[in-house]
Amino acid sequence: MEKVYALILAGGRSERMGRDKALLRIEGETLLERSIRFWQDSRKAEHVLVAVGQPGHLEPLPEGVEAVYDVFKDRGPLAGILSAFRSTDADAIFVSAVDMPELRKEAILPVPPKNYGAAVYRKDGRAEPLFGVYRKSCADIAEKLLIAGRGKMSDLLESAGTKYHNVPAGCENIFRNLNYRADLREGLEKFED
Repeated sequence: MEKVYALILAGGRSERMGRDKALLRIEGETLLERSIRFWQDSRKAEHVLVAVGQPGHLEPLPEGVEAVYDVFKDRGPLAGILSAFRSTDADAIFVSAVDMPELRKEAILPVPPKNYGAAVYRKDGRAEPLFGVYRKSCADIAEKLLIAGRGKMSDLLESAGTKYHNVPAGCENIFRNLNYRADLREGLEKFED
């Protein structure tokens, strides 16, 4: 039986937002709490991990949720995924960004067959790497890319052997993320200032 965990990418600096996105509140809970609840309620992952970047950021986490610290400091999602594999015994990891408030359980991708390193959606011809599932084989690839100064998720998808999926009907908004304060007002009046 493979060990499958979930990883919430929450270690970013949120510079464009001007404050930590993980701590923004919607309907009475922070985006981080909402993301944790999403993965716990999904029952798809044995453990929930949070890529917090550096020790002390967003901690303490709720009981049963584990912090993951950057192996490569400030190198983005690729470093978060690498760090999660390096600090756990996971065979595969579901990944989501903390600033994606409209995730839906029916959109969770299946773990790809072992001849693939990742599975992600393609929307409007573009890969959506921040809501997908990655196999442990991605760890060595990610490390080599980061050492070479290549930190883009697209580099990992190209190198890992990625299985692409079409977005299910009704799930088109799951990739909506929040980068600027204006994003909080566009169709998401539920946010609390």
